[in-house]
Amino acid sequence: MNKRGLVVIVVLWSSYLYGMECSALYIYGKTKIHLTKGSPYDCDGKVNCIIFEKNEQQLLYELFADNWLVGHTQIAPKKTVYIYYKDTNSYFEDDVYNSCYNNLIQKSQENVIEKRLLSMSIEVTEPLIFKSQHSGEYYYYAEKIDKGGNGYPSGRKYFGDEAIEQASNDLVLCYDNVLSAGLRKHGGKKKKSIALPALGTAVDFPREKAALIAVPAILEFIKNNPKGYDRIELLVKKRSEFVLYKELLAAHTVQKK
Repeated sequence: MNKRGLVVIVVLWSSYLYGMECSALYIYGKTKIHLTKGSPYDCDGKVNCIIFEKNEQQLLYELFADNWLVGHTQIAPKKTVYIYYKDTNSYFEDDVYNSCYNNLIQKSQENVIEKRLLSMSIEVTEPLIFKSQHSGEYYYYAEKIDKGGNGYPSGRKYFGDEAIEQASNDLVLCYDNVLSAGLRKHGGKKKKSIALPALGTAVDFPREKAALIAVPAILEFIKNNPKGYDRIELLVKKRSEFVLYKELLAAHTVQKK
């Protein structure tokens, strides 16, 4: 065998292994959970609805999100033009809350394209955390409805460990809200499917902790809604995330080869 043939075999074998490594199928109850390293937008036209993070999307605009009501979901108009990222790797990880917002926005705008989505889209205001590169302290701002107040949202800032704790609770709320919103819209369909990103990880939320929140939240929803989704497409950005999600899903589900 010549060197060229050997190179072709190595490339094909590597591609095969990489594809196997970055896609896995699990069964929980009657729901198929397809874990993939990629973007929810790769599922456009293949699922009933796609979830996207409102705060992450609005990092691409001139100003940050004007709606900080965490967990808020909204079905987007069918003809809306969405902006999303070319690169499925997170390029926000080194940015911090005390960096210049304009630099963060400029960085994100270099990695976007526009597309009209075929699947219905649901936007969710996810918790958005920043981490100081100087002190290592986390910062989180969120608006919530004060149940004991007048029913209007009020904002609050959280720092350090409290920021992680509050954002973690809000992340559970986000998963429950978006999965519920999808069922409300497509509950009458015989086959229901949804594409989910790893919510809350747009900037500095620890991805390992986000995984520990996401998997139980999704499985709990399926348990409470056994006749809900036939298929959930769960998309992650990094290979390390993919490995962690595989371990967490394998502990509670049946894996299909």
